[in-house]
Amino acid sequence: MGKIAIIGAGIAGCGAGIYLKEKSYDVTVFEKKNSLVSGPPMCHLHVGGNLYPEISLEQRLQLLK
Repeated sequence: MGKIAIIGAGIAGCGAGIYLKEKSYDVTVFEKKNSLVSGPPMCHLHVGGNLYPEISLEQRLQLLK
């Protein structure tokens, strides 16, 4: 399969990256911040926003499916 670059590691970018990786694409996600985990802990997922550290990686990946 081909190579795909995704700009932005928010919910849409990460979700697209996971989906495309499962379809055997070579995916690179670019994010301007230092981490996917950032922002205030007012919610676990924020539409178009960030993933928060209050839940485990496994829970975050499950929510992205």
